[in-house]
Amino acid sequence: MANAFDFELVANDQVTATIHRIDEAVKKLVPQLDKTRDGLQLGGNESVEGLDSINDKLQGMGQFAREGVQFIGDLVPH
Repeated sequence: MANAFDFELVANDQVTATIHRIDEAVKKLVPQLDKTRDGLQLGGNESVEGLDSINDKLQGMGQFAREGVQFIGDLVPH
């Protein structure tokens, strides 16, 4: 006999709006980090690698935010 699980997922426009705000904030930071990285290139390869790591993490956050919006959109009936 199979187990049955009932659950209710409640999502509203606030979740989507919050994820959009996070995504936009990350998008605004990326060009500033690129500019900072370019300015620090004289500081050596270590500085650039550190900024690349931060930039990659922020881009990852933006990607997760976009995927989260898509996931929630897929769950909400049309």
